[in-house]
Amino acid sequence: MFLQRNRIQEYTSLLFDCMRENRPEDANYQTKVLEVNIMIAPQIAESIMQMKIWNQYNRPKIAALCEQKGMYQRAL
Repeated sequence: MFLQRNRIQEYTSLLFDCMRENRPEDANYQTKVLEVNIMIAPQIAESIMQMKIWNQYNRPKIAALCEQKGMYQRAL
């Protein structure tokens, strides 16, 4: 619903708060939050990754998106 209404900031904030525990079952959600932010607000995605609180996301998919957006250090 947030994404349909282009409410990326609210979407990110809500899921960020819900996934502080970094559980394996959150992997798809972590991936989606990072994916959306890389495409729309790369600086937010970079900030999330710098915090190093998530590690369940799909690394190859996120690395490919980072590379597409010129975030080469993050892609590595």
